[in-house]
Amino acid sequence: MRGGWERLLKNLAYLCSLRKDPDAHVEYLCLNFVVQKNNYEEMEAFADMAERMGVDAVEFQRMGNWGTFTGDEYKKRDVFSVEHPDYKKAVSLLQKVMQRDGKKIEVIQNILLG
Repeated sequence: MRGGWERLLKNLAYLCSLRKDPDAHVEYLCLNFVVQKNNYEEMEAFADMAERMGVDAVEFQRMGNWGTFTGDEYKKRDVFSVEHPDYKKAVSLLQKVMQRDGKKIEVIQNILLG
């Protein structure tokens, strides 16, 4: 979809603006990021963008396969599988996002347990 990212940013800005309207009742705003091979290196930039927009939290989720991908395609995309060649780098990047200095948003994740 052409212009999809720009439209998404415009809509997110609108949602964030509703937080200033007491009649809108937007008390908590969390953005969700499903992590996979083609976007895991953008986690920090996503958290930074969310913080600039004034959201309360970002949630990073490990991707699941709901029948969308073949087994092989899924294995190539699931960077948080310990067998994936990018696993260590993906874990390091997520840890970096979670430990940012001066962060003003909550980082939620279902990937690194313990």
